[in-house]
Amino acid sequence: DSLGTGLPIFYNMYLSVELSTLFESAGALFAPELMNQVDKSSEYITSSQQAVNLGVYAVDLSYSRVFDQVETAGKYFNAMKYLSEELGIPADYFENTVKRFERNFTDKDSLILLANEVYVTTEEYLKENELYTTAAIIILGGWIEAIHIAINVAVESRDANIIERLIEQKYSLNNLMLMLSEHSGDEVVAGYLVKLKGIKDKYDKIDVVF
Repeated sequence: DSLGTGLPIFYNMYLSVELSTLFESAGALFAPELMNQVDKSSEYITSSQQAVNLGVYAVDLSYSRVFDQVETAGKYFNAMKYLSEELGIPADYFENTVKRFERNFTDKDSLILLANEVYVTTEEYLKENELYTTAAIIILGGWIEAIHIAINVAVESRDANIIERLIEQKYSLNNLMLMLSEHSGDEVVAGYLVKLKGIKDKYDKIDVVF
């Protein structure tokens, strides 16, 4: 598997949903400034920009929906669909997904599941067309955004559970870097690996005890 063994394509979505439930228990407030602006989707021209921000938007959708920001979540769903189509996935791939989205617009769980469906459909199409590097960059975008939001919530709330989950991400970071290293010949991926190495150096100074 060119995406790395044992690494689900949207594991970052699981991370986001798990952290989001912790946000609620910590009494965190919705902070829209933490998310990437949804109207920037048309500014992403290259496939790597589109891929990384598809991952980002998937997490932003999850974050906004947990706080019952229905209209905002809907905009992120449409942005995900737009970026997927820009990556070359035919629009009719999402026809049934969009119809179900319109029927389940106010359902928190359904909306997140439908976002996952866009995510998985995109991943399957990319793999079928041997665009493994692009698929890997989507995962990267989601991981970055989930950590970005969680760090900001942790700073504001000082919640021990959120801080603990953040520390545990040193292992998901190792898996992420292992996966991306298989695509290090790509200039964009190589640049991200350098930045992730800086984060890993910080994590390596922390001992995680279970």
